[in-house]
Parts: sequence; C-alpha cells; structure tokens
Amino acid sequence: MRMNIVLAGLLAIFQAVDVKAEDPAYVSAVRQLRAATFPDRQGQHNLLLGALRNLRDPALKPLFSHLVGTSEPSLKIHGVLGLGEIDSKSKIDLTLLMNMTHAPTQAQLISAAIDSELITDEQLQQVVKSPGIETPVKIIAAAKLVKEGKLKDQKVIANGLKSERLALKGLAAVLKAQLGDKSSLKILDEISTAKGLERDPARLLILRSSINYDFGAIANWAVGLADEKGIHKGIKMTALRAGLHFKQASALAAWKKTFAEVTSVADKTRYAIVLAGAAKKVSAGAFDTLIASKIEVVQQIGRVGRLISSGQKVDKEAMKLLEFNNVLASRWILQHTLQLPIEKSADMLVAIILAAEAGKNEVRFRSHRVENAVLSSQRLIEKSKQAPLILPDLIKGAPPLTRQAILIGLIRAEVKQPHAMIKSLKFDKEINQTLSLLLRTREGIKPSEDELSRLALIVRRGPGLQTSLRVQAAWIYLKAVAKNQMALTDALKKG
Repeated sequence: MRMNIVLAGLLAIFQAVDVKAEDPAYVSAVRQLRAATFPDRQGQHNLLLGALRNLRDPALKPLFSHLVGTSEPSLKIHGVLGLGEIDSKSKIDLTLLMNMTHAPTQAQLISAAIDSELITDEQLQQVVKSPGIETPVKIIAAAKLVKEGKLKDQKVIANGLKSERLALKGLAAVLKAQLGDKSSLKILDEISTAKGLERDPARLLILRSSINYDFGAIANWAVGLADEKGIHKGIKMTALRAGLHFKQASALAAWKKTFAEVTSVADKTRYAIVLAGAAKKVSAGAFDTLIASKIEVVQQIGRVGRLISSGQKVDKEAMKLLEFNNVLASRWILQHTLQLPIEKSADMLVAIILAAEAGKNEVRFRSHRVENAVLSSQRLIEKSKQAPLILPDLIKGAPPLTRQAILIGLIRAEVKQPHAMIKSLKFDKEINQTLSLLLRTREGIKPSEDELSRLALIVRRGPGLQTSLRVQAAWIYLKAVAKNQMALTDALKKG
C-alpha cells in the first residue's frame, strides 16, 4: 500500500504540464514545486519547502495555503509556518492550529512556532485556555509561558499530572516545581522506577525540555540519574549536562567520576564537550582534568573551556581546536561563537569560515566544515555592520568551496540588498557565478537576456547546486518571466 502511495506521488510530480509557451525551464520549475508538495521517506520535501519558506515571499501564499489543506502533517506544518513568515506581524494564524484535529501535529506545529518566534505569549495563553486543544499541546504552550513567568491558568498543569503518559506527567511535574511546589518532583522519581519502553524517552524529553526552558528545579534529579547503574549513555550525558548547566553542587563530581570511567577516545571527547558546554557555569579549575588528559583534542577542549570560564579571549586557542577537524569540537566552537555579541565574535566567525578548507583540507568531514562556514557567514552578514567591508576581501582570498559557502550564507541571510555587498566582484567558477546571479535576481534586479538564459539552464540542470538552492532558482526564474502564479496553478492542480 505504501509503495502505491509513493508511486502515485512520483506520477503526479512528473505528469504533463500544460504550458502555454514551450519552455523546458518552466516545466522543470513546475516539477520542482510539485515535488515540494509530495512527502517522501528521505525528507526531500522538507528541504524544498524550507528553501521556499526562506525566501519570505508573499507571492508563495497560494502554495502555503494549499499545504494547510492537505492531510500530511509535515506539509500542514510547513504551510502554517510559511504563512506566518510572510504575515505582516510575523506570527502564525492561530485559527489554523485550532482547526487541526490531530494533536501530535498541533504539538509539532506549536513547538516549531515557538522555536521560530512565530507565536506570541498572548496566543499561547489562548492555546492554554482553549477547550478544543488537548492537554499535551497545552503543556508545550504552558512551558514557554512558565519560562517567561506569564502563565495565568495553572489548570493545565493539574490536568497534565493526571495523565498516564509518563512524558506528559513528568513535564507537568517540572512546571509545577518550577512555579514553587517542589513536592511534584517525586513524580520524576516514580518515572525513573517505571518499567517499559516509555520510561527512557520520557526522561530524555524531560531533561532536554528543562535545559531548553531553563527549568532548574530538576537539577538534583538530573544528577541522580547520571549515577544510575546501567543507564543509557544518551540519558547519562544529558543528565550531566543538565546538572552542570544548573550549577548543581555535586554535578562536577559526577562528571569527573564518569570521565574517569570511560576509556575510548570518542567517549572521552564527548564528555569533554559536555563539560565545555557548561564553561560559563563552572570554575576555570574544572578544566584541569581535561588539560591533564593524554588525548590532544581533549586537552585543547580543556584549554578553550578554561579561557571561556575565566572570561578571557579564546580566538587563538579555539582556532587550534578547529585544526583537529573534530566534528563535535568544531560544532561546540560554532555554537559558542553564535551566542556571543557580534562585536566579540566577528574575528572568530571569520576564522571558522576560513577553516573550511584550511590546513590539510582533509576530505573527511569537509561537508561539515563547509556548513559551519555557511552558518558563520550568515551570522556575520546579518549582525555585523562591517560585513560589507569584510566580505569582498574575504571572498577574494578564499579557496573555491569557501567562496561558495560565503555566497550561500549571503543567500540565506535576512538582509536588504545582499548582492550590493559583492557587486564589485567577478567570479570565475560556474557555481559561484550561479550563486551571484541568484542573489541579483532574488533582489528583483532584472536579469539581462543572457542572464535569463543562464537562469533557465540552472533551473533545468542545476549545475553543482544543492536541491534547496535549485528550487529557489526555479521560483526566482518563474518570477523573472512573470509565470510564477501560472506555475503554482499547474503545480497544485490535481492530476
């Protein structure tokens, strides 16, 4: 049955397109738009829809409205979020959430809306009070309100505590404890002694949610979990991370005990990152254990962590850490850098960008380094007033893949007239010429006949382009030839 659905989707994507003027690029563009509306197992539709949403183009409203009316949860969520992103007030239409009848979809949607800052506290209050919304969804809304100190109606917590579902009951207990009634925490101990497959996912969800919303009431329980015999490694790590994050008195001792017990380089590195992630919460001396390690990457994590803990500049030591080409370490460095004010992080962002192809330029993990460069470029472009001055020289001196990463960061960045930052530059590689052209036409700069022909070729063949960029190119092309609304009609009609 599932195979028949997949085949039907493929046939629908490649059905004949009624084109008024023979235009292979139009046909290709329509197929890409249509592909975005058919979910597949690999999640390709999520990439396509995420890229189209990133354009923040009100002309895509018919597409997003169509998605809301589908039966597929992931498409519905993209549709509601897409409409929220092009809304003049940048918020979702709460009616669309209320009209959904599938609670898990509502829960995913409200979580995504909170993460994307597309839902207001006032809307969350409405969710909590609505008689048509199930308790699990209300608890998600309540968690954000508790964090902000704005929850008005605590009835939702009482209802959550009555649930037989461990995760829901546990989250409700945390919210009640966070509001001052610590007696509810005994429910977390009851969850830990429960039998069955539901227990561990529930504990992991409680830990992650508490860290995310800064619910320190769970600190003692978290550290207790870390000492539980035979506990799953993922839960143990998250429990230690929570204990350290909330500055629980015995958390550091529990971490040291665990670090001493693990033996593999991979595990030592993972637990080093757990401590490093709490660098602002622990004393500089806590990193002596890492610096004394015989594993060089662990030593370097310790040096950087100690500098962060003591409030010193980390650029030089952090760059040394990047040279290890360790995925976990470089991801931590990026996360730390993205959290800093731009005036303190600009130099480090440039270093991460240049690290994409620096040193031995190993193929191993290169895609990870390039993606870090993209994210760093986007942050630099969006936050630094000096970006227009930094970017041209940075691009001129960068090797090919790094140039590409910077240009993709420029495409993703939510800034006005991004192409103006690089208009003086000439690109010799086809892929970079393509990205530059996408930037110009996305801004509404009318392409020349030659550029329009090149854009059509990009849509048809997408030389070297990521799928997400190619579907953006398709939409940009359709707008350039004034066929975007006709294409949406063709893409969305039932075949």
